[in-house]
Amino acid sequence: MVITPDTEVGDGTVIWDFVNLWGCRIGRNCRIGSFVEIGRGVVVGDDCKIEAFAYIPPGVRIGNGVFIGPRATFTNDRYPVARGEWALLTTVVEDGAAVGAGAVVLPGLRIGRRAG
Repeated sequence: MVITPDTEVGDGTVIWDFVNLWGCRIGRNCRIGSFVEIGRGVVVGDDCKIEAFAYIPPGVRIGNGVFIGPRATFTNDRYPVARGEWALLTTVVEDGAAVGAGAVVLPGLRIGRRAG
């Protein structure tokens, strides 16, 4: 389990075992399941539930009251095998949306308010 010193965790948030949080910001009253990985610069709003084994890399913004199902995977590079530098694409999950179990969310998408 790694929670870097630059990670911010809001009051009332519960973090289960074997979670890696790398310089991200987690809101208040969230539930972070076991084996979740959240990358540097990610912002998670208040009252979110992120289930076990979810992967959330840099470039993702999650609104308030969002559900991320188990084994959901976000990506942040549209062309991962391209040569040279890569472009980090921002993905936004708006308030109240749900991302189902096992979903793969491609980079640069916006998941609308209460979508699911």
